[in-house]
Amino acid sequence: MRRPPPLLQCIALALLGATRLAEAQRAPAWCARPDTAGVEIRFLDVGQGDAALIVTSDGRRALIDGGPDGDLLDAYLTRDRIDRLDLVIASHHHLDHIGGLPAVLASRAVTNVVENGMPATTRIYGRLVDAMARRGSRVLAATPRELTLGTAMFRILPPWSAAEDQNDASVGVIVSHGAFRALFTGDAETRAVDAWIRDGRIPRVQVAKAGHHGSRNGVTPALVRAAAPSLLVISVGEDNRYGHPHPEALAAWRAPTRRILRTDLEGTIRVRGCADGRYFTTTAREGGR
Repeated sequence: MRRPPPLLQCIALALLGATRLAEAQRAPAWCARPDTAGVEIRFLDVGQGDAALIVTSDGRRALIDGGPDGDLLDAYLTRDRIDRLDLVIASHHHLDHIGGLPAVLASRAVTNVVENGMPATTRIYGRLVDAMARRGSRVLAATPRELTLGTAMFRILPPWSAAEDQNDASVGVIVSHGAFRALFTGDAETRAVDAWIRDGRIPRVQVAKAGHHGSRNGVTPALVRAAAPSLLVISVGEDNRYGHPHPEALAAWRAPTRRILRTDLEGTIRVRGCADGRYFTTTAREGGR
């Protein structure tokens, strides 16, 4: 049998690679029995901001940050028929992380709220405080603690004790379900991140959300070594004015065995974490974004 010309071979290999990538993105949506649902983390495409919805196998729901736009976040939650949240975690009080939370608190039952305890003078912070008061949600201090939500556990990483600004006062979170773990560091910058590492608070994880939208000041070599995720998710807005993600951050995280997904390129990124430590991902453009 004659071999195809080199050019046709290249085209065939490229098509095969594209097919395999598509198959990987359409990986089985369910875990092995009896843990078929696992824990689902939806990194929502909210532009230049952070918002992640977590749904446990028994239907409990948590939200880590709310992005900059209440209407957009409300549309996502309404589409998925989310009318109640068991837990909301505001990593810190910048608009791109809490802008959507007052609308959520105004329209949905919210049982518990965790926030960093550092007041801000901004209008959006005032709206958040008013919304929490009107809703009557229980506000939990961001102390080192573990919050169990159905089959998932949320380990709170307390804000750096020497923090002087909102970024470094970010609340960190480790979401776990059996052997699966995902890390959220808010916008904590290098000194705050390294303080968590010195205190032994950062374990190995399968999934990490890039700190500070992929900023160079949100990652350190020690963090990469400690967490060592196989999937890095960057929540970032298209053509944002900050230049996120920075090339230095991408270089720090890049590894042959690590996949990097970005909301500006992929849209909403869904991760289903299984109790045996495996996880599956799908991506989708939603809401016209």
